[in-house]
Amino acid sequence: MMTSNIRTKTPYLRLPKSKTPEQALNRENRAPVPKEVGGIIQGKKAYSTEVAWAKGLERANKRYIFQFEVPTAYTLPGRGKNIDFLVDGLWADEIDGEIAHKTESQKMQDAERDMLLSEPLHELGINDIRRIDAALFTNKQRIDDLIRKYYL
Repeated sequence: MMTSNIRTKTPYLRLPKSKTPEQALNRENRAPVPKEVGGIIQGKKAYSTEVAWAKGLERANKRYIFQFEVPTAYTLPGRGKNIDFLVDGLWADEIDGEIAHKTESQKMQDAERDMLLSEPLHELGINDIRRIDAALFTNKQRIDDLIRKYYL
């Protein structure tokens, strides 16, 4: 009679986790900067730069919709069709943060997305998407100055 040397059977193989994180392909080699969730705008989670812009719009008594969904007959591959802010029903504004909008390939993807959304926006009487660099949000006064420049 043969007996097995295996005392217990495991339903799966457990491998030790690597101590060094794997880098994703086609990524720049730089230290990651976390996107900070800054709060809630109109019931939706928002990054700190978006919260700062919304507060500036409120100080200027500007009406806005946060995460306005652009009605399209198609879905953009890998990208949503929401714009960060629709201000006064005329201005489609995207707040470009530190991570997602800095490399050339990311800027090209942004330009392609903006071009695809421009026709549905124009049909609604909305201007082209305006990209606003969040790096300019150095303080409350600077945000207020930008809002005056863009909307008043």
